[in-house]
Formats: sequence, C-alpha cells, structure tokens
Amino acid sequence: FTVDFEALDECGNVGSGFSCNYTITDDVAPVAPSAPDNMVASCDEALPAAPELVAADACQGDIIGILSEETVPGSCVNNFTIIRTWTFDDGCGNVSSVSSEVVVSDTEAPVFDLGCQFDFELFTSQGVDCPSDAGFSFAEGDEFPVDSSYTIAGVSIPSLLGCVTDNCTANENIIIRAALITEVGDGCSTTFTVDFEALDECGNVGSG
Repeated sequence: FTVDFEALDECGNVGSGFSCNYTITDDVAPVAPSAPDNMVASCDEALPAAPELVAADACQGDIIGILSEETVPGSCVNNFTIIRTWTFDDGCGNVSSVSSEVVVSDTEAPVFDLGCQFDFELFTSQGVDCPSDAGFSFAEGDEFPVDSSYTIAGVSIPSLLGCVTDNCTANENIIIRAALITEVGDGCSTTFTVDFEALDECGNVGSG
C-alpha cells in the first residue's frame, strides 16, 4: 500500500509530497496435518491407498497436499520402502510437508507341489551307468535354476519348473538347491535320495 499524505495548517494551506509504502507479506507456511501412520505390506498385496491430506493456511484457506512417492530399494527386489510425501504450498513461497512410509517385504518361502514328488527306477539294461559309478550332475549344496534339467547315472531328468511356486518371485526365477544327498546300496543296486530346497529372490527357503 502507498499512502500520500498532505498537511493542512490553520489557514487551509496544503503541503504535499510525503508518501509512505506499507508492504504486508504472507510469510507463514500452511499448518500441515499429522502424517499418516507408517504401514507394512507384503510384496503380494496391493499397496494401501494414499489418503488426501489438507493443510490449513491463515491467508489462503485450505490447501490440498500434492503427493509424491519415492521408492527406496531394500535388500532384494521384493523388499523396498515407499516414502510418501505430501507438500502444501500456499503460492506465496511458504511450504510445509509431511511424510510416511510403506515398508514392503517378502517373508514367504516358495512352496513345492508334492504331486511332483516321485521315484525314478533306472536299469543298466536301459544304458544307464552301473550302480557303483552312478552319480548326479550336481553335488550336495549346489544351486541351479528351476528350469534346468539334471542327470543321474547319465540319464536326463526334467527340470522342476512348475513344481514349485512363490507368492512374489516368478516361477522361472526360483533357484533350486540340492540340500542333502544320501546314498544307500551296494554294487548291485544303489538308491539315491535328494532333498531339494527352493529359494526365492529374497533368499526365503522352502523345503519339499
């Protein structure tokens, strides 16, 4: 505001030329509401919806927050944190904000379909290795992709793809581990038993 002042004496003579400027500035940020509580979610769940937040401003009235989201990677592809920030701008250069987190995690192990569990009977008449020479194409503790086949006594065995599933890791990305191999028999007949484990992309281990 600019005010031009004049001065009058007792005889009505007027003097002018005196001006004053008055500047009123809104320098108070909007009063932001409380941030929503932090939340947790499983990697196979839909993310909770973000609410609309409204701040109160003494000069501009209610101000709806502008939502932005930042994804912070965690220890694996299915573990991450989403940081939600609501920003309140009154248009006068005064800004306030609040933030909350949604922590997403993968804690479930892969699950084997026990319908895929069966016994193989192999005979030397079929061209397989002798019992004393038989062995696997992997060793105890080895890991390999679920879609990889393997051999026993020189015979190819189909992969375990489709026999194990996970809530968050795609079936084809599951890893198989030969957790334990036991061997019982003699030179005439030998039985091998393999205990398989399945690992998802976050290291959760399922046994079957």
